[in-house]
Amino acid sequence: MDSNELPDVAVGALGNVVLLYSRSIVDVDVTVTFSPTIIDLLHKSCYRSSKEATCIQASVCFTATAYSPRLPRNTIALSMLAELDSPRLATRALFNERFHRQVQKNLTVFVGQDPTCRHLGFYLHEVTDFLRPISFSVQYSLQDPHSDPVLNAFHPTSFESKVRHHLYWHSVNVTSHSSYNLQKVSRC
Repeated sequence: MDSNELPDVAVGALGNVVLLYSRSIVDVDVTVTFSPTIIDLLHKSCYRSSKEATCIQASVCFTATAYSPRLPRNTIALSMLAELDSPRLATRALFNERFHRQVQKNLTVFVGQDPTCRHLGFYLHEVTDFLRPISFSVQYSLQDPHSDPVLNAFHPTSFESKVRHHLYWHSVNVTSHSSYNLQKVSRC
């Protein structure tokens, strides 16, 4: 009845009719990449609030795949919430936009086509915990839950990645005039 090639049901009795429309179902997959891929905490690459910081760019990409042979339209409108360092009370990272640990974006994803990406810049400030990576989580939903197509109820609508950071000791520039006199001395 609604031209999406899915079965629809019409039930009627005693002058009343109920129409049940089948809505198209879409899976959305998320990938996140970081630039730079290896974060050196000793190398400060930017300034935020007049302090040196380590800046990182996250690319969050959405790919939509339809189950139905025909869709009422070839796009879906999503609302995305990205959050940094979510399990911690005191965050070690903030987004460049508004200097918060969370950022919300609306985006349109084309079904069955190349990924739709959003680039989110953030920075690390005063990292004292060198052991645990920084979490980067993404949750998404339809902007209009009554729209067609709908998200697959059995497909995850959240994604979490870890930003791996390392503490590198930069090598010392050794010249030909350097000499080494390493000794271990033990006295009783």
